[in-house]
Amino acid sequence: MPPLVLRRTSEALVGTLSLTSPQRALLLNLSGTCHALLGQVSEAIDDFEAALRSDASGTVNLLNCANLHRRAGRTDQALTCFRRARQVCPDGTEAAVGAAGLLIDEKRDYVSAHAILSTVRSRLETDDTAESRQGLRLLCVLAHALGHSDEAGDLVRIVSGSSAAPLLLPEFYRDTKAIDKARAHFLTALRADAPCPFLDLLKIGLPLSYQGRQNLPALREVERYYRYAFGVPPREDPQEIVPGRERCPHRLRVAFLSANLGNHSVTKDRRGIIERLDRSRFEVIVLTLEAVRDAMGGVVCGAADRHIVLDKRPGDNVGTILHLNLDVLVYPDIGLENRTYWYALHRLAPVQVTTWGHSETSGLETIDYFVSSALFEPPSAQENYCERLITMRSLSTYYHRPPPIHGRARWQYGLPTAGHMYLVPATMIKLHPDFDRYILDVLRGDEEGFVVLITDRKPGLVRGVRGRLDEALGPTMAARLHLVPYQDAFGDFLGLLSVADVIMDSHPFGSCNTSFEAFACGVPVVTHPSRFLNGRFTAGLYRRMGFTDLVVDSRSEYTKTCVRLATDDAFASRMRTLLNERAGLLFGEDASVTEWGDVLERIAKRRLVDPTPLDFTPGPMDVVVIGNGPSAVRHSLGAVIDRFKRVVRLNGYRTKGYELFVGAKTTTWAVSDKIGMNRERYESVAEVQLVCLTAKRDAWGRTRSPYEGLDKCELLGEDIERAVMEAGAGAVGPASRWPSTGLCVLYHLAKGDSDRCYVVGFDAFESDGDSLHYYEEHDVCDHDRDVERKALRALEEGGKVIDLATACGAQCSDVGTKILAKQ
Repeated sequence: MPPLVLRRTSEALVGTLSLTSPQRALLLNLSGTCHALLGQVSEAIDDFEAALRSDASGTVNLLNCANLHRRAGRTDQALTCFRRARQVCPDGTEAAVGAAGLLIDEKRDYVSAHAILSTVRSRLETDDTAESRQGLRLLCVLAHALGHSDEAGDLVRIVSGSSAAPLLLPEFYRDTKAIDKARAHFLTALRADAPCPFLDLLKIGLPLSYQGRQNLPALREVERYYRYAFGVPPREDPQEIVPGRERCPHRLRVAFLSANLGNHSVTKDRRGIIERLDRSRFEVIVLTLEAVRDAMGGVVCGAADRHIVLDKRPGDNVGTILHLNLDVLVYPDIGLENRTYWYALHRLAPVQVTTWGHSETSGLETIDYFVSSALFEPPSAQENYCERLITMRSLSTYYHRPPPIHGRARWQYGLPTAGHMYLVPATMIKLHPDFDRYILDVLRGDEEGFVVLITDRKPGLVRGVRGRLDEALGPTMAARLHLVPYQDAFGDFLGLLSVADVIMDSHPFGSCNTSFEAFACGVPVVTHPSRFLNGRFTAGLYRRMGFTDLVVDSRSEYTKTCVRLATDDAFASRMRTLLNERAGLLFGEDASVTEWGDVLERIAKRRLVDPTPLDFTPGPMDVVVIGNGPSAVRHSLGAVIDRFKRVVRLNGYRTKGYELFVGAKTTTWAVSDKIGMNRERYESVAEVQLVCLTAKRDAWGRTRSPYEGLDKCELLGEDIERAVMEAGAGAVGPASRWPSTGLCVLYHLAKGDSDRCYVVGFDAFESDGDSLHYYEEHDVCDHDRDVERKALRALEEGGKVIDLATACGAQCSDVGTKILAKQ
């Protein structure tokens, strides 16, 4: 019988029955079910509540009411109904699972959810129903999230029949050895395709980001595993799925897809861009995975031209996105949330982009670009991404300045009113074991200081971090470590920032939004940038403001700077004055909106990957030498370099992934005798002539070089090295530092038959970033910088070498502001 007929029949019968009749409750329940099937949620709730008045012990009515309240977004009413259902039937699994799911999704109350499911665990294990299996999976994820590792491992084995526990990466580690061990077990389980019973509930691999390691290879493994588990092949061309679509000739259609467009840090980062993209150039669509339920979400979704809720089955939602005929699809935060990751596995638009809502490469072959800022990225950043990296000159975010906070005091947070307050505002998952030493050193350096941490909603994580710190600090200094409750209200969090003397940026994973907010409050942050984007935001904000006094490059400098900031009133006053004068540069940055618009337009038109070649043709006897300094990736000179007949590269050079900047051609490989034999490279590049340098001869005229005697080997004499040293006014002798491979090659070529010798990437081992090489993290210089600089200048002034970028008229930008080619 159709639902409409059923409803009218039940309504007619209801009026004939007494208020307390069990049949009346049954008919009201039937009427409510029909209303629900017809999508009439309010009417259905009225019927179920009336049924409860007739029969208060009816668990079916209570569960129906709870589920409908939840569907309508009435969280508290739904929880009340679930609670009443559990009182009527304490061992009922449906009410327990429903209440736990609601507490997780809406309240983030993992402790209460875990407690509820734990009371019915025996029933969950014995009942072979979909509800019980879902409850066990939820309990497993909660046990893991709360730090109950043994319980989580047992539940994995119960649910899956095999041990997939290594896929549940811990969020807390006692030391770095534990990190390495967990990573190894995790990768082994991935490669073995271990069954994961909670893959739809938990984004596996997320804790990798907080371990301070290079994660690109691991995240590629995560992608492979998800594709295998979900059966999702990459879709390279959406045009084949939805044929015959026409594009708007006037505006590009750009969508932002996220599960976190609400009261979340991701929204703070992207809100201004979504609001302010030029609507004469772009149609902006916001795609969310559920209805918006807070004011901030309403603001950002209301600012879009269209807001679409992807609340259907995932397969149907894929069709919805494809039929939007997007030019560019932007994922602000791939990796934070499982559902978003599932969509990102697909090819849903011709160009797909991610950015630093989650400051990590996606690891996905379906994502084309990662948008970041040159202010944040190190020179060798491309090696951290599978996407093509776009580094903007701007901050790449239009950040709204938070409201001012006044009149807060330490006593309001239960903190000492005397002494120097060092606040570590990072969430506890960011507190790496290495950072314990930073806290210890600060407390040792300032006997009047105390350190404040903010607790987490996950008690297992709090217990683990506190225990590890207590052990590292010892009882005396541990007494000067204070924990304050998690600050649910944003105003309370800003107030806590405002009462600190010093904010300690965590290392290696640092803060981003918190540093924006601290600077808005005028509170200085001391930071030690790491190798990866997630540890470099605060330093980038200081660079944007034009002073870096509080950016340090070692743990010892970090300690000295923190203590000085707390104890030296004049220094602290100067830093706070600079912040108050310049913090405005961080907020409402129109250049970010402009640059986002330009980038979206260019990548949509496929112009970024093939920039206009420079009009330069080398002569037949010209040679170009490509140094390994970070300036090699300041200009898109790859096409020009490949026009030379002779291209010289040095030692551990790389071209793969950097062709846009340094080309792909190699005719001469100059290598020091300190470099061990690399037969693969020697044999694979047919045109290469090996040049072996600084090879010392013994009394019989032999060298220790593994290259001597090879067919292509040309051995340079020690006279070249002496010429470089003399030109650089360096001392020559057994204890002296011998010159670099690159300079020896240049002086060798200067004596030869080349018409002109051009250079790229010669920086005399001076760099603005962390690395001395464009393709790897390398910060140890074995050469005399002063000698290198003077010897190179002598060649330039004598007309022996010419800077290729200058000769081409290439436009120079900061390191990394061009797009590095995809590796």
